[in-house]
Amino acid sequence: MTTPNKAPTDDATLMLNVALFVISIVGIACLGPLVVVGGIIPWLLAWLFADAAMVILPLLAGFAVLAWSLVSGQFIAVIWQGFNALQQPGSGLDVFWAWLSLAAHPEFAMVAIAVGTIVSAALRLHLQDRRNALPYKKEDKKPHPAPIAQLRRRSDQSPPAAIKGGTVLGYDLGNGKRCVLTDRDANHHVLIVGSTGAGKTVSDLNVIESHILRGFPVVYLDGKGDIEVGRAIKRFAESQGRPAFLFHHHIEGEEGAVDDSCAYTPFSTSDPSAVSDMVMTLREWSEPHYEVLAKGFMQTVAKVAMATGGARDLPTVSKIMNVNAMIRAVRKNKSAIANAQELLDEIQDQRAAEQAGVQSLTGLVKNLVRSSFGPLLDTNSGRPVLRLADARENGGVAYFSLPALTFPGVSKDLGRLIINDLRLTLARKRTPWLIVLDEISAFAGPQMLGLVNQGRSYGARVVLAGQSFADVERSVTEQGPAFRNQILGSINTVIVHRLNSPDDAELGAQFAGTFLKAETTSQVVGGQPTGAGSVRMTREFSVAPDILKDLDFAEAVVISKSSHTTRVIRTRHSEIVK
Repeated sequence: MTTPNKAPTDDATLMLNVALFVISIVGIACLGPLVVVGGIIPWLLAWLFADAAMVILPLLAGFAVLAWSLVSGQFIAVIWQGFNALQQPGSGLDVFWAWLSLAAHPEFAMVAIAVGTIVSAALRLHLQDRRNALPYKKEDKKPHPAPIAQLRRRSDQSPPAAIKGGTVLGYDLGNGKRCVLTDRDANHHVLIVGSTGAGKTVSDLNVIESHILRGFPVVYLDGKGDIEVGRAIKRFAESQGRPAFLFHHHIEGEEGAVDDSCAYTPFSTSDPSAVSDMVMTLREWSEPHYEVLAKGFMQTVAKVAMATGGARDLPTVSKIMNVNAMIRAVRKNKSAIANAQELLDEIQDQRAAEQAGVQSLTGLVKNLVRSSFGPLLDTNSGRPVLRLADARENGGVAYFSLPALTFPGVSKDLGRLIINDLRLTLARKRTPWLIVLDEISAFAGPQMLGLVNQGRSYGARVVLAGQSFADVERSVTEQGPAFRNQILGSINTVIVHRLNSPDDAELGAQFAGTFLKAETTSQVVGGQPTGAGSVRMTREFSVAPDILKDLDFAEAVVISKSSHTTRVIRTRHSEIVK
């Protein structure tokens, strides 16, 4: 019978253990008390820094000193001196004092510490290797903070979110070092996942705070619709002298309700094709024939809007989304339109398209204009007007509250419209722009994929946040897994807060990757080991799924593909919500 995952108990291993023990005893007996000091050093460093690799440094230093003593002839002299000291006649107390007195000789002390360090470090590495061969690994649990972690955290209790070239996300639980999301990694996009109440918003706000402090423009689409978070972001941005906009639906009678929303228009372009594409992607098309007809119709609508005063906002466009309304608008402004007759002929050509089924697109736009959010889409309402192109140019901060729980349909349509506006605005220049999409299940779709895949070249730093990996595919059920894999393929950094779903935890562990590990087996006959066994290479998760299910509030696992690291951290508390 072969038992897997058991450390071999052959004669060679037993002999090595006995030899190490004997050498340690002889070293202590011959080299005096300082050999004990040298033996403590590797274990102390490994414990203090929570890293077994720290024993390498004293091991190398010990070998260097030992090599010097051998070359200079000091080693033999020191060993002989130790034996002589212990063989002096006298009582046991006299021998003990002679043993202690060995520490008074500098050359003897150096060799003693070096030998103690070498033996102890070798033993520590050997035990670490054997522990790694056991079925239970300490790494299957969250790292226990090392003492150095506590010291570092106490000396750095209030780190700024913004540092040169990046954002401080929090502290590594194992060693207390800062965990930094570099701007380069942010430009390769970030995914934040975690169950409700696990601390996703804390991570969101740290990235937002850093970008506000460093003068970068920010857009935050909040599918939860937590308006108090939006107001906190607006206050913080204004305290830093930044223009800030708050877009949200004011519900009469709601506790604490305040009508402090701006107006928003997605049309900051004079290109009819761009306006047409923006409106077209509000709905999904299953029939290419109707999609082609609707696209031609919307291009004509956009041309008429531009010729008669510009597509100022969505209500303006919705008023001319039928053939007769477009004809009236052109005839009313005929004297100011250079190609009025040509435009009228084009409008007439759209009658067939109107009759063939563009009513669904027209109805969708009109429903959006007539919804509770309609007044916020009117640029003539007297409210401050948010144009993303202007906000980006001026380093502005824009928060959109899109509460999917209260307005699932309208939030989805508005989210798509805003994402289309973001894509169009991004293509105009190549400067950094932080774009946070929170609760992505509210507006996930092909538009979001285009923003992630193509936005990097234009300075977009996209942060996607959701309760699970399934949120990425939830609103695109026909191509859900493929869509999710495309999104994950474009993401460089994943920040995982507590996940309650075993499937999500497994997927998070898969994203972190695996490592090769030697798995040993030993043969057992009649309950006794025979000394025979085998070794095979297996792959294990770099971060165990159980860790992702065992995280506390504001704890997270940060998985970076660029640095090939996986770190368990405690996130810092953002100044935005203090």
